[in-house]
Amino acid sequence: MNISAKIRIRFLSEAEGGRKSPITAKRFTCPMLVDNEYFDCSLILDGISFDIGQEYDVNVVFLSPDQIKKHIFPGKEVVFWDLREIANGTVLDVYI
Repeated sequence: MNISAKIRIRFLSEAEGGRKSPITAKRFTCPMLVDNEYFDCSLILDGISFDIGQEYDVNVVFLSPDQIKKHIFPGKEVVFWDLREIANGTVLDVYI
């Protein structure tokens, strides 16, 4: 079973403790914190530059779908990590 979600993500600015530079990859893999548990995920960025301090609707694919399915639903607040909190977001839709 595959599970993905559309999540409205706001990348924290450097002043907020976030990244120093924009993310410009096709995919960005990092842990996502939800319900005090970490789940590996990939943000599907398609090579678009995602500027720090801005908000974007991003498709997210989960690497352990069976583990995440009971934690992810529309309206759920989540946090993304890359050695520290780099973004937070709200789940808009879940696709199973």
